[in-house]
Amino acid sequence: MYQKTLLTGSILVVLSNPYTVNAASLVLTTVNNTDDYSSVYITHRGCAPKSTAPHSRLDTPLALAKTICLKTSGFCEATLYPSNNCSGTPQAVLQMDLSNAHVTITQRLDNKYVITAENTESGSIVTVGYSS
Repeated sequence: MYQKTLLTGSILVVLSNPYTVNAASLVLTTVNNTDDYSSVYITHRGCAPKSTAPHSRLDTPLALAKTICLKTSGFCEATLYPSNNCSGTPQAVLQMDLSNAHVTITQRLDNKYVITAENTESGSIVTVGYSS
C-alpha cells in the first residue's frame, strides 16, 4: 500500500508541475518576414533539415531541436542564413537553451536584417525582417 501511495503521490507532483507538463509542448517558432528563405547551420552538426520559406513561419518542437542538435541538455548554437541551404552571408549567431527553448542572439552579422528573439513560457519566437 505504501508503494502505491508513493507512486500516486509522485505522479501527482510531476503532473502538477507546470514546467513538466509544458516541457513536451515547448516550441521554437521562426517567423520569416523577408523575401529570402531562412536556414540555420547547427555548430558541429551541419545545416538543419528544414528551412523557413519567405513570408512564413516554422514551428520546431523542442524535442526535434534536441535531436537536430544531437544534445539533450545545455545549449545549441546555430548560424542563421538567408537561404534554404545555409549558404550566403550569415545573418546572426543564435544560442538556444535546451531546457526551455529560449533563444539568445549572441552575434549580429548582417545589418541588412533585423533579428529578434522573444522568449515566452512556451518557448521562443525568432523573427527575421529587413532593417529600415
